[in-house]
Amino acid sequence: MRKNSEGHWEYTSSIEYENWARLSLYGRYVHTLVQFRDDERATSAAYQAVAQAAMGRPAVLPNLRKIVWTLQDMSAASGLTILCSSSVRALELDMSLSPITTVLWVFRNLRGRIQNIRELSIGVPERMSVQNAEDSLSELLKELPKLESIELPMFWLSEKIMTALGSHEELKRLTQYPKGDHRVECNPRGCKLRFDSGSFPVLEQLECNMALSQATGRFRTNTAPRTLSSLYIGTRQIATGTELKLFLDALVSCNPGLQEISLNLYTELGIQNTEVLVFDDLSPLLGVHLKDLTIGHRNPLSYKGKDIITMVQSWPDMRYLSLNEEVVYNDETGAPPGLDLTDLTFFTEFPQLQVLGVFLWIGGDFKAIKARPSRKFSELQTLHVGTSAIPGEASINEVAVFVASLMSNKDMEISRDTSQWFPDLDFQDEDNEQWDEVSRLMTQYYTAQRSLHQNLDDTIRRLNQEKAARILSEEQCHALEAELKVQRELVSDLTARQRELEQELAGLKANLPSQE
Repeated sequence: MRKNSEGHWEYTSSIEYENWARLSLYGRYVHTLVQFRDDERATSAAYQAVAQAAMGRPAVLPNLRKIVWTLQDMSAASGLTILCSSSVRALELDMSLSPITTVLWVFRNLRGRIQNIRELSIGVPERMSVQNAEDSLSELLKELPKLESIELPMFWLSEKIMTALGSHEELKRLTQYPKGDHRVECNPRGCKLRFDSGSFPVLEQLECNMALSQATGRFRTNTAPRTLSSLYIGTRQIATGTELKLFLDALVSCNPGLQEISLNLYTELGIQNTEVLVFDDLSPLLGVHLKDLTIGHRNPLSYKGKDIITMVQSWPDMRYLSLNEEVVYNDETGAPPGLDLTDLTFFTEFPQLQVLGVFLWIGGDFKAIKARPSRKFSELQTLHVGTSAIPGEASINEVAVFVASLMSNKDMEISRDTSQWFPDLDFQDEDNEQWDEVSRLMTQYYTAQRSLHQNLDDTIRRLNQEKAARILSEEQCHALEAELKVQRELVSDLTARQRELEQELAGLKANLPSQE
């Protein structure tokens, strides 16, 4: 037993039969129970021992608040149902290695055991579709009136699931897992995103996968939620700029309080997509107070410095901004190049920007790259360059110095990680090596800058000390001169007094009577 970071007790061993007496004694202090797949001590025999020992007993862990559980067989499923009780508030289920029959058994047998649950996360086998489980799962969800947050597998928002969740008056977060992973072989047509009258009254965060045209229709209805602050939409179908603009217009018209938007508009890698997005396609968002915006598309987003200034004016509190940094296209698409490297200076106007993702075009006027920017990022921590490439005629050293001179945060990281959208795609090693070299040169630049600043600080400190010593010597001279002046004045006064006394004595002597 140990306390976690939140001050709650955790039982960190496997549940063995011989430890049952101790567990029964101290079980009331356990608030969190975590069981991982790689824990070799968590054997089927152990679960069977627990099941046998718990027969006829009250709740094994009566004050248990959170369970993180990995299921591989029916013994683990039985152990879970034994441990669940009305005290549980959060449940994370990983059933990715379980047979479908076990998953369905769990859904059925959890009914009546977790009625006070607040947070629920469900992971299922990769090829399991919602059609296999929506009946049993929807019945379970109907019995969870206090549910505030639920995470479901991708494409599992069927009509039955949405109907079961829509009546929950406290549901704030409806999310999915995994996001942006195109390896998941599920049927996207299973996502219906149904909004009934009065459904989802306090929903704040929504994540789903469906075509933009379908999502536009859902948010144009009078029954669409009006309380969203965060939205993720993913689609495998080609999304045109017109469709994007219509969707965003419908979205913000009913959810003006949006703060976070993430749009995964990437199509399958094998699909040819020549559609290009322009800045005007994002114009409906300019009236929303965004703090986090992610746009993912196969081709570069076409925008310029003046458009960045418009973003700064519209979104002064922006902290995370990602604009198509992971581009997969070739010259045959006719797509425009990415943002010019020197236009990064416009992003420095964002006062609170911490993460920036852009697809950069490094070319054209290399003299501009040699010019040092007049402004720096004040809060930027990570610059994602995605699939940006550095052409052979460009100087990696000049690129590194230019980017480094934009950064006030010396721990700022340049990232070219493309795993967010394309986990299986291997981009050119040459480009990776170039950006690795840029990062290395930036580190050297910062080291040289720190050394220069340290030398400058040391020089200033020494000059101040010398100046202080010189000032002290001057002050001492002034004090001695003042003392000498005082002494001279005293001597002058004494001399004058001596003369007066001598004259007075002479007068007295002259007035004395003669003794003759």
